[in-house]
Amino acid sequence: SKINLTPASYFSHSPVINANLGLWKKLPALSFDREDQVLRLSRTAADWKGVADLSGRLWFGWDEKNLYIAAEVRDKFLQEYRGSLTWEQDSLQLAFASSRGASDIYLYNLALTPAGAQIYRAESPDRKTYPLGLAPEIPRAIKVKDGLILYEAAFPWAALGFKERPRSIRICALVNDADPTDK
Repeated sequence: SKINLTPASYFSHSPVINANLGLWKKLPALSFDREDQVLRLSRTAADWKGVADLSGRLWFGWDEKNLYIAAEVRDKFLQEYRGSLTWEQDSLQLAFASSRGASDIYLYNLALTPAGAQIYRAESPDRKTYPLGLAPEIPRAIKVKDGLILYEAAFPWAALGFKERPRSIRICALVNDADPTDK
């Protein structure tokens, strides 16, 4: 049987993509604020030091044209990379797939880089229509405010492999964190 673990809110009017998350904060969110939600990818990665080190909330919304995401991440901001390498430092990584299987995964990295807010398409089963690389066609806003990295984006259903709004979608969200002590 299917289990819906992710709250997603329907929008009758498209939200403005500006990284001002007031609207989102009134909606159900997924929180990440516990040590058991942290995965260290190397032995040299720094230990999690509590919610002030890395924590946040993630929201999803939708309408007939887009899947919307918003995130609020508390972290010591560090992003020196651009494009394909943004996943190696502080960033939000999202994988989307239909229920058809593992062969239809679209993977995007969202980061505030030295070149500004970027979304990088790291995986796409339809590389002719949606090639790997920067995805300027996806509206996004990312900013740092009051010690938080604020993310907001509107993914057109087509950029996720759907001809129209699907009945369901699989989503994997990952917050990448690289503290200066990490190697």
